[in-house]
Amino acid sequence: PRWLALDAHRRFLVAHAERSYWGNTWLLERAGEPLWCVLEGEYGMHNTFDLTVDMAFYELVRNPWTVRNTLDFFVERYAFHDQLARPAADAHRKGHHTFARNPHRIFDYVTPPAEIGLPGGISFCHDQGVNGHFTAPGTSSYESSRLAGCFSHMTCEQLYNWILVAAGYWRATRDTRWLHERAPVIRACLASALNRDDPLPARRNGLNGLDSTRCEGGWEITTYDSLDPSLGQARNNLYMGVKGWAAYVGLGDMLVALNDAANAAEAIAGAQRAAAAVAAKFDAKLGYIPAVFEYGNTSAIIPAIEGLVYPLAWGMADVVAKDGPYAGMIAALDKHLRAILKTGTCLCADGGWKLSSTSDNTWVSKIFLSQVVAERVFGITAAPDSHAAHAHWQQVGCADWAMTDQIIKGTHTGSRYYPRCVTADLWLHPTITPSSTC
Repeated sequence: PRWLALDAHRRFLVAHAERSYWGNTWLLERAGEPLWCVLEGEYGMHNTFDLTVDMAFYELVRNPWTVRNTLDFFVERYAFHDQLARPAADAHRKGHHTFARNPHRIFDYVTPPAEIGLPGGISFCHDQGVNGHFTAPGTSSYESSRLAGCFSHMTCEQLYNWILVAAGYWRATRDTRWLHERAPVIRACLASALNRDDPLPARRNGLNGLDSTRCEGGWEITTYDSLDPSLGQARNNLYMGVKGWAAYVGLGDMLVALNDAANAAEAIAGAQRAAAAVAAKFDAKLGYIPAVFEYGNTSAIIPAIEGLVYPLAWGMADVVAKDGPYAGMIAALDKHLRAILKTGTCLCADGGWKLSSTSDNTWVSKIFLSQVVAERVFGITAAPDSHAAHAHWQQVGCADWAMTDQIIKGTHTGSRYYPRCVTADLWLHPTITPSSTC
């Protein structure tokens, strides 16, 4: 019934995305055990974690064992422990301008931090290797130091990603044995998330504001590595603030199931701080929440709402309800989204959605996620011409490729043969249903 409810454009996008997803999958054997691997399209990276977190929705209603397999391999081989650095007050200035000129350029960027060696904690690599070669333990094929744009470290976001994928796996399967086996990792993730806000409890404000010392003076970035600073910078970032909130919600759910009342309370308090911080950043003069809470940034971004997709998919409707425990943040994000879904801001001339008001670079996989949230949480249904535009981008602007994620003005610019657009499956399965297949 949900398939039939979709218009022809969205049915095409779902089918096109699913074919490209399966075209990127490997089932390998490692020491007699299965190893699930999804390639990152034309880039060829293995199990890129910031794709896994989005593609997990698809697998959790079909093959949840693949999600567990990926989580476990990250713990076994691609986890590490770091320390943190507090950036200097003006650390963002040089990086902001260099990133805006050319986010793809690898450049030497070192600003002495105000403090180094602060307690950090566990996190996970961006990926597990590239082009058929697995990287050494604790390393990725992507992340490098002394950078402030593409190819820098995504340490905080990958921590959030492990938490969110783990919480999704738990909600879909109720795999109690796995949850108890991973309880030490879950508790370590909570401690690490709190430290990335601030190791000193009195200084915590709900937002990640520190950089991993792995950056060696650079800054941490997000999965939106090739966009402008509105989505590129990890610290004090609206997108990351809401994603971090969702991570705390997921941690609280798992810790309650583990009967760990003390740590569950810490996680819930973290979610409350994050929600309050996001709500407080609403700018009445702008009419929305700015994308980065530094340097007078005024970019408007759709992915402000992206983090809401996780509890929504987990079946935790009360968490994202307008009269729920986080009503203040939900109300602020509602006003934010309604203000920016306008032509010239976050709508293209053809009706397609674009992620940032200050960049024409947009990713359809993330648009699909946000459209689900817009409809299910805020009652905002995308206009039919937006679906027609997104289908046209693939059928004409990307006609020579399989599913293409990264689009500029209707034409491919990267991320061809991409698997992440399988987020369109959320149009059919807005929640992950419990499964006995583990």
